[in-house]
Amino acid sequence: MASRLVLFILCLALTLLGIIPAPLLAQSADLIFINYAEATDAQDHLQVDIYFNLLDNDGRVAPRSIVREASIVLDDGTITTASISQPQTPFYIALVLDASGSMIGALPAMQQAAAAAVRGAPNQAEFAVIEFNEQTRVLQDFTDNTDQVIRAINEVRPIDQRGTCLYDAVYQAVERMDDLPLGRRAVIVMTDGRDETAAGTVCSSRRYDEVVDLAVTPALRVPVHVIGLRGSASNPINETDLRNLASSTGGVAAIGNQADLGDLFNRVITAINSQWMASASIYPRQGRRTATLLVTLQDGAFPQPAVTTLLSPRTYTQATPTPVEAPAVADESVTIELGALRLDASGENLIVSFEVDNASRISQYRFELKDSRTNLLQGEFRLDAPVNSPISLPVSNLPRGQYTVTATIVDQNGRTLDRSDAVSFVYAPTTPTPEADETAVTPTPTSTPAPGVAIDGISFDADNNAFQVSLLLAEATSMSRLETRIVNARTGLLEESREFEVADVITLALEPGALEPGDYHIVVIAKGANGETTGQDTERVTYDPVLPSPDTVEMRPSIEQDSNTNELVIEIELTNESLVEQFELEIVNNETGFKTNAYLFDAPPYDSVRIPLSELEAGDYTLTLRALGANQVVLSEQSLRGIYRPPTPTPEPTATPTPTPPEFPSRIWFTENAATILPVVAVILVVLIGLLLLIARPKKKTSAGIWDETSTSTDMDSLIGEAKTAGEYTDTDDPSKTNPVRRMDPNVTNPIRREPVPEASLSVVQSVDTARANAVVRFSHQPFRIGRSGKTKQDLTFEHDDNISREHLVITYENGAFYVTDLGSTHGTTLNGRMLPAHTPVLLESGALILLGTGTTLRFQIDAPKENR
Repeated sequence: MASRLVLFILCLALTLLGIIPAPLLAQSADLIFINYAEATDAQDHLQVDIYFNLLDNDGRVAPRSIVREASIVLDDGTITTASISQPQTPFYIALVLDASGSMIGALPAMQQAAAAAVRGAPNQAEFAVIEFNEQTRVLQDFTDNTDQVIRAINEVRPIDQRGTCLYDAVYQAVERMDDLPLGRRAVIVMTDGRDETAAGTVCSSRRYDEVVDLAVTPALRVPVHVIGLRGSASNPINETDLRNLASSTGGVAAIGNQADLGDLFNRVITAINSQWMASASIYPRQGRRTATLLVTLQDGAFPQPAVTTLLSPRTYTQATPTPVEAPAVADESVTIELGALRLDASGENLIVSFEVDNASRISQYRFELKDSRTNLLQGEFRLDAPVNSPISLPVSNLPRGQYTVTATIVDQNGRTLDRSDAVSFVYAPTTPTPEADETAVTPTPTSTPAPGVAIDGISFDADNNAFQVSLLLAEATSMSRLETRIVNARTGLLEESREFEVADVITLALEPGALEPGDYHIVVIAKGANGETTGQDTERVTYDPVLPSPDTVEMRPSIEQDSNTNELVIEIELTNESLVEQFELEIVNNETGFKTNAYLFDAPPYDSVRIPLSELEAGDYTLTLRALGANQVVLSEQSLRGIYRPPTPTPEPTATPTPTPPEFPSRIWFTENAATILPVVAVILVVLIGLLLLIARPKKKTSAGIWDETSTSTDMDSLIGEAKTAGEYTDTDDPSKTNPVRRMDPNVTNPIRREPVPEASLSVVQSVDTARANAVVRFSHQPFRIGRSGKTKQDLTFEHDDNISREHLVITYENGAFYVTDLGSTHGTTLNGRMLPAHTPVLLESGALILLGTGTTLRFQIDAPKENR
């Protein structure tokens, strides 16, 4: 027993010392992280080099993972084998170190960690050292002399009461890369604060999006690695912006406390040391193209693929290779056809059966595994002939869902002989059954796949107000029923649940008004014979009901003031008024964000509604008028904005006999630019005052208050100034035109805090639709939809870009942030170089680049608050 213990301790010690390999300690890679891609125009092809890291599920670099082979898949489906290497080219690294006042206490730890990182950098590395606070200063230009670099690090001196001009420093560091020779480049920025002065104002003259734009410029391609030091609660870092800065430029973000500084620097240097490069000669079409990088590791694992974008300056055509002399064969076609797909008993391998004709001419078999929803390649398996059916493909790294398998066969010259039709399967793994007691005598059961369900697609039947849910079922005969749930995506509350017989298409018919318009999760659950759950799938949908009738209601309101009754009169021009049963008016104070009043008016009449001005206090308001149909379905909605000034009494007459002119009649003044009419108003007032001096002073009276339209309106189509100029509306003094009914719901009449939506815009950076070139579109409302013209109205359309779907994406604002959601588009949506999953909201930051399909790029921008402009 003692000898065994000694042997165990000896083996453990040798393993820790690295003398005995420890494969079980090797770190497994789960996903590919692309730093950047370089595309070079060669004579007959486009040479592409993709630099990438392998990460685990925690986002840490997996340095021990070894790449065995890789391939690059273009958006037209062509697959090219890539050569793999760990680059040995020169590496230029700029160390950008925070020297603001808050770094005084952390200086020794920062200097020690930075020096250790320099010593552990690649042999090809040259460093520059830059310190920054409210000024940026270069302490050491690029050099491969480690001692000089460390001396410069030790010269960093934080200055008390100095701010952090972070973006200026990073921008200047990236700019310095432009003068360097060819080679790899990177910026490592270390900071403990946000971009602001000691007084709390914005410090940098450069913005976040300017830094990202410069760093991703094809001529530079500089990943920005970020080391964030969490400070006190009074001086927190902007962790979100730091992580986005890293991910948007292809860098790594390491955030932690002062005690973690050594580990944080080490994580970044490890990423630099563990960089891989996939190189290939490709033949893309002209324009912006998407490329998917697939990697197979030494142990046979397949990390999650990654997507990047390439700019092809022209269309390349691959020359037909000269055929190799081969024995003559009969002119017989070579075909392949896939049979049934099934999981093995472990649930970790997919069994694929196939049939071929004239197999002697086949040199290689290629099996592609794709995600059915995103059409992204999840893995490619190449097997040299001969290959016998069936084969086993590992799928244990796949998430639950629906996939397809396609087989391609090629000859010895690499020419495609045939390509099979895609065959679908549902991957719904279950926990393996425990091993049976060997002493029990029981018949061996036949291994069958577990029942499973995956949503193949969801469409909305507007005529019947119903969702049609198409399903892919595995082992449907083992299911007893299907259950569905509709969950509100915003609140997480269950709206309704139902049961259905097992079928591959189910219809979720909705009662009118049962669901509010918005986003929902549709959940489908497969139930076994004993009521147990055997599989489920979820998909997010947008419920945007329309009227069953093809008629639409268009409403154009304008505002007048009835001085006789002291009422605000909203004149309404309406189409298809017979569809309207009520009008709803909501008043929100723009200064406080409170909903101050809400009214419900019966229709008819259809031409106006009235509210008493006595119920309003002075302030800036937005009035939203909605036309409601049956079951209070919103048929049309328009918003107006204006400033209300309450009445003020005329002063008592003095002993001076000079007659007092009568007060000018109260009116509502609407104009897009008040400055253009003020001189005219002044002249009119002077003339009127002169005339009024000739008449007797009237009795004292009280003014009715003034409502002025402001220069901002939530709907450009409802600008009242335009309507007034055109003379489309006239005054009305008949107070009996409406029958206002005040809502008694306290949730409506009580003030409710509403967070204002920030002003934002989309600018067209590049598009094959030349009609949209350089366009800038401001958000007038949300959700904001983008696509091509179709059944659903889009807020921004691209008619001449065929790679954009009719319903491509939607931008929403929830819980204080903007989100972008791809609506299952054919060619996908890429956000800052990362492909978006379908029907999944993703946080949208200011400055983000959105690629629609392959030919249109938009930039999203959130305007700065007015006080910061």
